Amino acid sequence: PHTENDQGMSTHQWPGIPSKEFKGHLEVNYSEAQLSGYRWYDKHGVAPAYPFGYGLTYGSFSYSDLRVSARTITFTVSRETSRGCDTPQVYLAYPGASTDPAAPSKVLRFFQKVCNAGQTIVTHTFTDR
Repeated sequence: PHTENDQGMSTHQWPGIPSKEFKGHLEVNYSEAQLSGYRWYDKHGVAPAYPFGYGLTYGSFSYSDLRVSARTITFTVSRETSRGCDTPQVYLAYPGASTDPAAPSKVLRFFQKVCNAGQTIVTHTFTDR
């Protein structure tokens, strides 16, 4: 019997290019400085076809008990099916970022793959960077 959880999560952001306009080659220009990938889409209010972290899992998950302090975030991930994995993502927004055209609106600061049965408490303490 198959006991693994087939899944896949995208490590990239994919633009929404209608198939009739796609010529089979996508040139990537990284002239956006800090605004590359999901940061550019977010800053410009553009919905990508497939966002960062988009993917498939056959499990069902719920999130609860979110607690945030100045340096720590804690939440509970509950797997509601017999198998499956999920990858929670934590983004931080910085004061003033919305008025600075060169600053991203939010930044991915943490992610963790969770495959445990039942409930998993996820805690992350941010360090100075």
